[in-house]
Amino acid sequence: MSEHILEMKNMGEPLKGADLTVEKGEIHALLGESGSLGSDLIRIACGMLPYGKYSGEVRFEGRECRFKSLKDAENEGIVVISRDSALIPELTIAENLFLGNEQKKALGVIDWKKTYERAREEIKKTGLREGAGIKAKDLARSKRKLVEAARALAKEPKLLILEETLSFLDEPDQKRIVEILAEHKRNGGSSLFFTSDTALAIAYADRITVIRDGRTVETLDNSGRDANEKKLVKAMTGKEESFRFPAREHNIGRKVLFQTENKTVYDPEQPGRILAKDLSMEVHQGEVTGFYGLKGSGKSEIMMSLLGSEDMAYVFSKDNFEQWLSRPEINILILDEPAREATSAERYDIYGCINKLTTQEKAQILVSSDLSELLGMCDTVYVMKGDQPVGCFNTEETTREKITSAIRSAGGRK
Repeated sequence: MSEHILEMKNMGEPLKGADLTVEKGEIHALLGESGSLGSDLIRIACGMLPYGKYSGEVRFEGRECRFKSLKDAENEGIVVISRDSALIPELTIAENLFLGNEQKKALGVIDWKKTYERAREEIKKTGLREGAGIKAKDLARSKRKLVEAARALAKEPKLLILEETLSFLDEPDQKRIVEILAEHKRNGGSSLFFTSDTALAIAYADRITVIRDGRTVETLDNSGRDANEKKLVKAMTGKEESFRFPAREHNIGRKVLFQTENKTVYDPEQPGRILAKDLSMEVHQGEVTGFYGLKGSGKSEIMMSLLGSEDMAYVFSKDNFEQWLSRPEINILILDEPAREATSAERYDIYGCINKLTTQEKAQILVSSDLSELLGMCDTVYVMKGDQPVGCFNTEETTREKITSAIRSAGGRK
């Protein structure tokens, strides 16, 4: 009979009655859209959202827990790899690995020889080839997550939690993290990861719990890696796949409102580091153009670099779309994850506003890491892998499978 390692019951405020159970020795996926409040459930479990800021009961290994910090959770054996970078840029990999968990000699002096020896051991487990003396700022974003994974493993967790980490990674590093979870499972450990990607959940989780608008919808067995994706989408969104996006007529005009050719974009945080090479785009009047890249890939920075004329506007998550319907001087909108953190109902309204803007012959670039969203809302989709464009796809003639296959076959920075 299975044993529960983590139990979360009737979690309210900010959630709305969510329940979650993770069994010992399993890999568990928490599946939900942005705005589902799944990240809040994760933050409660690992102590990021302290006791007193939520209601409900949390039990770990059968004992009620009231974590007030990450450290409280770590002391019980719960370690998180957070969505945002937790590394100090100017410190080396080894220094970051044992920050707050220093390897010390007698009298409390840091043992640097032991620090670097252990760092090399932990790095090896993740498949990271960089040396322990390299500074975090000199690593690619996906490699930083491998360092954070090594740091988490060094704490010997009973439950390893990933806060939407897998979605940030290129495929090779994603697979390496999954290998780490599998090894952790073989050693008796448990893992919990939050994602909005049904394919990730089906591919890697033993069980899947779906959360929508702060409520648990259902938990499915996926031990055979054969959960029904359409069923998961409906549970996650409350709608059949074909009804997630409001219908519209294509209103693409002949006039090109935006064009860029062979553009190179540099990382504003790391001078000299290239985010995109040879980027070419063309956006027509009334067209919704998708721009796809993994979370944390730099796609927002790439899109911001395109701003340069007075008839362009950059719209961030949950901005008020209605204001753009009455701004005739704005012809091109760059929409950066506009449905992020939106509820299912809000998301549908946002999509409706995007459709209204096409009838006014405005051009829109929808930036997203959700392929389903782009295929459901766009006329064309430009796809990036690392720093290389993969191609431009007509959404009426392509599928998710064709795009992911093209991504796997493409080169680009890892």
